[in-house]
Amino acid sequence: MKSQFYHTSDARDAPLRIVALGDELSRAGRSADSPAVPDCLAGLFRNEGLAVEIENLSRPHATADDGGRQLRELAGAVDLAVVNFGLHESITSHQTAERRYHPVQLGRWLWRTVCKSPRDVAPSGSDEAPVNGSPIDVFRRSIRQIIEELRQRNPAVSIVLWAPYRPCDSADLRQLSLAASLTEYEITLEAVAGQAGCYFLATDVLVSEVGLTNTADGESRERELRSRIADEIFYLAGDAAYWNRRSA
Repeated sequence: MKSQFYHTSDARDAPLRIVALGDELSRAGRSADSPAVPDCLAGLFRNEGLAVEIENLSRPHATADDGGRQLRELAGAVDLAVVNFGLHESITSHQTAERRYHPVQLGRWLWRTVCKSPRDVAPSGSDEAPVNGSPIDVFRRSIRQIIEELRQRNPAVSIVLWAPYRPCDSADLRQLSLAASLTEYEITLEAVAGQAGCYFLATDVLVSEVGLTNTADGESRERELRSRIADEIFYLAGDAAYWNRRSA
């Protein structure tokens, strides 16, 4: 999506600073010609003649709780932040649900219930709930803290929260369960974005349109998906980030 606004920039403008926080979905693909979403996004701004500085602080297997540590690696303020968490929280919730409803776990819970054991608890992967709240509560709080810290550095920063991918092949019950867990975190991200005045990008429609699968051409399809995600982020927040930078 091209914008007429970017053609008004000149060499005297300070570069637009972009930071990416997240997990491996924000990293590059397996091949050298498969750039990451932040790199695709930076390319869109550069195509409009705008200088860009980008820091991709995302790490494989990261969760929202790691977002604060990623931000500590960042010096100064940024104009645009793209934040992607929820994949590994979803996987953990999915695995916990599988353990929770495993016949052995159900049998133990039933035994405790019938025998009125002091350890009478709902079936779960562990016998105690997290001290700081449910996994969703911890996730929500971590995302809010990331937003607050970004705005402490720059109150006018444009922030885009984008949801993790959902599996396309829903024929397998495990993938159906994981998709349900991903949906829960996607809904949470959207709610936090709405409350905090951030941009939100759902990726499920893009995944479906691209037809992301684990087939031989999966890498090329994922490359297309990353490009599509960058296009959508540019469309959502490009103008705001640009004008905020020029008015700074």
